[in-house]
Amino acid sequence: MSSHVSVSEDTHLLGSGEITPRYIEDNRKSLFTSQNIVEDEYVPQTSWWTCLFNLSNTAIGAGILTIPRLFAQSGLVLGIIMVVVVGGLNTLALHFLSVSSEVSGAKSYIGNAKYFFGKKGEYALTTTMFVLLMSPLCAYLTIIVDYATGAIAGMSSGMNAWYFDRRLLTFGATLVIFPLTMFKSPKNLGFVSLLSLFALFYTSILICGSLLQDATEGEWEMPTVKYVNVDFGMIATFSTMCVAFINHTNHVEIISDLRKPSWARKTSLVIASYLTILGVYLGVGLSGYLHYGDSVGSNILNSEPTTLVFQIGRVCISLSSLLSYPLIIIPARSCLEWLTHELYVLRSKASSYEQLRNWEEGSKVRFYLETVFIIALSYFLAIYFSGLEKIFALFGALAGSMVVYIFPSLYFLKAIRENPNSSSGVWMGVLAAVNVLLGVVLFFVGTMYSFYDAFGR
Repeated sequence: MSSHVSVSEDTHLLGSGEITPRYIEDNRKSLFTSQNIVEDEYVPQTSWWTCLFNLSNTAIGAGILTIPRLFAQSGLVLGIIMVVVVGGLNTLALHFLSVSSEVSGAKSYIGNAKYFFGKKGEYALTTTMFVLLMSPLCAYLTIIVDYATGAIAGMSSGMNAWYFDRRLLTFGATLVIFPLTMFKSPKNLGFVSLLSLFALFYTSILICGSLLQDATEGEWEMPTVKYVNVDFGMIATFSTMCVAFINHTNHVEIISDLRKPSWARKTSLVIASYLTILGVYLGVGLSGYLHYGDSVGSNILNSEPTTLVFQIGRVCISLSSLLSYPLIIIPARSCLEWLTHELYVLRSKASSYEQLRNWEEGSKVRFYLETVFIIALSYFLAIYFSGLEKIFALFGALAGSMVVYIFPSLYFLKAIRENPNSSSGVWMGVLAAVNVLLGVVLFFVGTMYSFYDAFGR
């Protein structure tokens, strides 16, 4: 991601944590140094409304398809409460990031990590980013296979044929995607952002409009719904909702680009983005759940009819997933490249010149090995954690807990310690400490539950 956020290149289907390919690619040089990212000469030029669009669009992505299922898991009333509360906690973390950036002068999320925690912070954050990027890669494979299965079923007499094996279909999807992953720059796939934006907007309208149409035509009856459902599944629900509101990795860059960046304008921008994301999720979540009740699928489009308008939506989502996969693999590969480079430098006894020469000589081989490793990892994870809700729950616990709760809160606690005269009161420090604790609990408990849900039942 860059400090200069481009709508056409930085927005995408991912949402749910929404890291853009430019996060690593534009900061590749800084990733190989220990320098902080400071742009003293740059004059912010982005309007408040453009920043609101970028900040909101970064969070809203493929995770929106799972929101109705989250209401089915938690119940109607509890689901609304959880969306509001989790979104509020995520927004509080954005405040922590803003305060931390004021103290550090950093213009990026990773800039804060390097300022407050040095090289160890850079290691931890880059590893976390790699893990978080696996979430959309697995989700895209799942979406492609789900819709491919439906399309093949429409031309087949049954679902028991060998070619319906999920492992085979997922492997086929990776073979189709592999040539596209050879792109080394996101510029070749910049148009994907517009396609993804259209696909999300189109399907969101369809989901809400489908319920409204059935209700007005007298074809809708109130399905069986739960109002409050408290069980261990709430852990997965919380993890998934945590990911659904992630725009933290872009937040610092977007805020830094705001024209006339007064504290009031920054605060209003954060609150407005929260309300925008909240409104979209409540609209889609309630529409899907009230339409299909507890039987709603983990991907809401799998519950919708096979009419032409919905088939168009499925095709758009499938195509944007197919093209977004190679877009997201670029920063994932850059994270892996940086980590392997640091490990090589740490273990190598050669001179700096020899290290550089040896590293450059192996760049082409490394490129293919890293690409194959990432694709293979996403393949196995998509197979064993089948279903969008399981994928987002796993990565929400593993990486969302770090990106949303732990890192921003630790930045904030370090910032107020370095700046005792800060306007942030004692209670904000207490909230930051609670957020760290929440993140740690979510990391361990959420991860264990995800593995139990996938393998233990």
